[in-house]
Amino acid sequence: MEEKTHNSSNVKRKNYLSWDETFMQMCFLIAQRSKDPNSQVGACIVDQNNVIVSLGYNGFPRGCSDDILPWARGEEKKYSETKYAYVVHAEANAIYNSNKNVKGCKLYSYLFPCNECAKTIVQTGIVEVVYAEDFYHDKEEWVASRKILETAGIKCRQYLPQSNLREVLCPNEKQHTNNMPANTQLNNLKEEVKPEEQKRDAMQEVINFQNTSPTPKKPDDELSQFIFENISMD
Repeated sequence: MEEKTHNSSNVKRKNYLSWDETFMQMCFLIAQRSKDPNSQVGACIVDQNNVIVSLGYNGFPRGCSDDILPWARGEEKKYSETKYAYVVHAEANAIYNSNKNVKGCKLYSYLFPCNECAKTIVQTGIVEVVYAEDFYHDKEEWVASRKILETAGIKCRQYLPQSNLREVLCPNEKQHTNNMPANTQLNNLKEEVKPEEQKRDAMQEVINFQNTSPTPKKPDDELSQFIFENISMD
């Protein structure tokens, strides 16, 4: 076994995660606890000292079987036959799960909160919301949500990645991936099943690869075509 080499530098690391990146990654991680076959959403609440006080993900209320209540979505079904009548959103669950009063805290969430979650956020004293995506921006519930949060003076901002997380978390992976033939990368990608909430990440991976590839070739174009034809946002 090759002996691990240690860095003898007396200077701190430069590519460590920011607080925003750390807490948003916690959202992405806890989202994988969700049983929802369509949407996996996570939320993380932190206090003024950047200490995590709660995590939450979308799912049914405690004591309600994940195998009995419906996971279906769509306007063709009765409301009581869809998940929307029963699911507790990640933001609300994070508030309910908190181990301390969340007044003055900051909430991170993968999605911009709906109007019902916005009410709970305001009523419990959360002062800032950081979100990654705003897919439902023009739907009435989210129009109302923005009105609620703006009127209550809650600061809202979108999370913008500051680092290449793959390089930070897997520093030895980049060289291995760049040395891999593009058609091999395409085959590996086709073998992966990407849930809806990870489609945007998949597209970004292709963009990152194209940007780091010195001379894009036909397989690279095929890779991009596969992404945008088969993993594009619905």
